[in-house]
Amino acid sequence: IKATLPCLPLCLEAKDLIFLDPPYQKNLIIPSCHELQAKGWLKADSLVCIETSLADIPQEIAGLRCDQQRRYGQSAIGFWKIVVK
Repeated sequence: IKATLPCLPLCLEAKDLIFLDPPYQKNLIIPSCHELQAKGWLKADSLVCIETSLADIPQEIAGLRCDQQRRYGQSAIGFWKIVVK
């Protein structure tokens, strides 16, 4: 899956809401978020919802900030927004 991330197409119109649910424990969260940013999928007010296992919760993602984190059993959902400079 990691090898296919560069195949994410360029986005002509950035999205308001992105749901990201990569396979657990494959280290795909940060590369996926970087590709979304690089390919124009995110705009200043986009919300990225990321489902992870408790072991996979990222401490930080460059260019994004975590507004909220909720835990459900062995899973978590993080609500991330673009860092506006």
